[in-house]
Amino acid sequence: MLLFPETVYESAEVLVNKLKEHLQSVAADKIDISYGISQWQKGDDVRLFINRAADNISPESVD
Repeated sequence: MLLFPETVYESAEVLVNKLKEHLQSVAADKIDISYGISQWQKGDDVRLFINRAADNISPESVD
């Protein structure tokens, strides 16, 4: 799990895509990377925050 404090959703998505591209470029073998992004919202608890990220894992984020 990666946390980017005080980062808006769109910026977190850019960071994750750059990290994904870098990891795939340096890996000796093919690796699969999936991710879901969630932004903390007022009234959230940790479980809701993590479940939202899990719900946001999309087929196009899996190589």
